[in-house]
Amino acid sequence: MILRDAIESDLPAIFQILHEEVLNTINTFKLEPLTPEQQAAWWRSHRDERYPVLVAVDDEALLGWASLSAWSTTHGGYHRTAEISIWIDSRFRGRRVGTSLLDALIARAHAIGFRVLLSKIEASNRASLRLHERFEFTEVGVMKHVGEKFNRLLDVVILQRELATKNEQPG
Repeated sequence: MILRDAIESDLPAIFQILHEEVLNTINTFKLEPLTPEQQAAWWRSHRDERYPVLVAVDDEALLGWASLSAWSTTHGGYHRTAEISIWIDSRFRGRRVGTSLLDALIARAHAIGFRVLLSKIEASNRASLRLHERFEFTEVGVMKHVGEKFNRLLDVVILQRELATKNEQPG
């Protein structure tokens, strides 16, 4: 498995993975696949070096991807906080793809200068919650019944990982 920055030719596989999740799971609260215009806007938002998209590939396929996104685009005080996303092709789960991507994404976020990483996970997604806990993300809250999909009310767990150096103190 090779980890690298995503390139434009990876986009069909990236969106295929995402759209499978949109159509078949509660792991995302998107209800419809992204339109071509939405896909293009997403890609433009990740061309900035602050918000990379990493992919895991092997000789066969793109196994999964992970990205950093702005936590808030309207409040500049969040400039050192990023939201992470990790998506693994269902055929390749259980092969440590998520572990490899999250490890690389955390290292990249630290190198970029982010102080805090946040992740929103549907509360019953135990595999994703365990993965984040292994990487020292801590639960900071649960938003009850904020999502609806497949006739279910869904909760979201918010997880946080601080990347601050020992010399940085909150406050």
